[in-house]
Amino acid sequence: MLFINPEKILKQLDFNEELKCADFGCGSGAFTIPLARLVKRGRVFAVDLQKEPLSVLQSQARVENLSNIKPVIADLEKVGSTGISNGSLDYVFLVNVLFQLQDKISCLKEAYRVLGPEESLVIIDWVQKIGLGNEIVSIEDAKLLAIQAGFRFVRHLEAGQYHFAMLFQKN
Repeated sequence: MLFINPEKILKQLDFNEELKCADFGCGSGAFTIPLARLVKRGRVFAVDLQKEPLSVLQSQARVENLSNIKPVIADLEKVGSTGISNGSLDYVFLVNVLFQLQDKISCLKEAYRVLGPEESLVIIDWVQKIGLGNEIVSIEDAKLLAIQAGFRFVRHLEAGQYHFAMLFQKN
């Protein structure tokens, strides 16, 4: 069962091949790989707390001949932990991440820190609990958290029946 279609979500955004992006909490790259295909001459920072999923991601990137992915091990609940330069990115993606974090606002502040002026944050998360063990973050709570971190809500994106997706811009 396909819960989320990254390509469908990415088509709703403005992209060019030279963008610099980050996939926070990327896991083994279900969103990172399609993103890297779009920004062929850009860069995708694949950020995760665990080394093992990043190794799987790197293997998949080699199979697909994608050389624009940079793996980063970081604790997203600590501002500055990614080591990505201030204001250097065009997009940050948080896909199925917020519901897993204790300190959600620090993760959003890290996204704010690495994004350039007026650049974009995309939050995608579960609409309903599907045997995940953690409590989901409601659409309203996700929006409020992003606004608290300094973002401006732009619009909702179509993400299918199991997820919500929202686009924010750095003020």
